[in-house]
Amino acid sequence: MITILDCPFCGHTDVEICECSTGEYAVDCPECCCIGPVCETIMIAVYEWNKAPRSAPASSEATS
Repeated sequence: MITILDCPFCGHTDVEICECSTGEYAVDCPECCCIGPVCETIMIAVYEWNKAPRSAPASSEATS
């Protein structure tokens, strides 16, 4: 099983897989309307989406 990560731009957790046209797939975010690369398979679309850089979670500890 593969996990689809949150949106790299807005952090929305409920992203979707769309079929852009016959045999072309992408992951998209309904919250900020970004769309990942259009790929030949769902698995490749998810892989490419997951490669996008994401911010590290904020630390609760103060730094000096």
